[in-house]
Amino acid sequence: MRLAWSLASRALCAKAACAISTPGSFPSCSSKHFSYRPSFSTSYSYTSPSPFRQIPYAIGQFTVNELCHEVAFRSMSKERRANLSPTAKFSVLLGSGVIAGFAAAILSQPADTLLSQINKGHGPSGSILYRLGVLAKQTGFRGLFAGLGPRMVMTAGLVSGQFLIYGGIKHGARLPKSLLGCIC
Repeated sequence: MRLAWSLASRALCAKAACAISTPGSFPSCSSKHFSYRPSFSTSYSYTSPSPFRQIPYAIGQFTVNELCHEVAFRSMSKERRANLSPTAKFSVLLGSGVIAGFAAAILSQPADTLLSQINKGHGPSGSILYRLGVLAKQTGFRGLFAGLGPRMVMTAGLVSGQFLIYGGIKHGARLPKSLLGCIC
């Protein structure tokens, strides 16, 4: 599974860099856009620093989602937990996903801002870590979080949708309530 994710990430990296460096979304990134890219390595400049964004995003969303479930279910008695209606379970699942999405957006926003600047060609030449450091100093703390509001809304919707699907699959496959030991 990890190998498939890694290969897919590498294959889509140039497409993601295109979407970040040009206005619009993936459909605006035609093959014509790739034809005037200076080089193969420029198209894949996004690959190396991508974990700086992906790791906080993934860890944040899963950790906060599990934490929200735990808090919600620990605040209920065992009897109430056992008799929760499907609507109440859905509400906990959806609410946890929304909060997890907010956390993921906040944690990954600084790296996403810097990666956008790198893909637009900003910053000095040199290693990725050096470029990220210089761009972070130039951008400043406040600049790293520019555009966070809309990103939080978008990410909360995406992450809550993912966790709704995940919850449905777990329920349909009759998997344990939590794979991480939560009392959910």
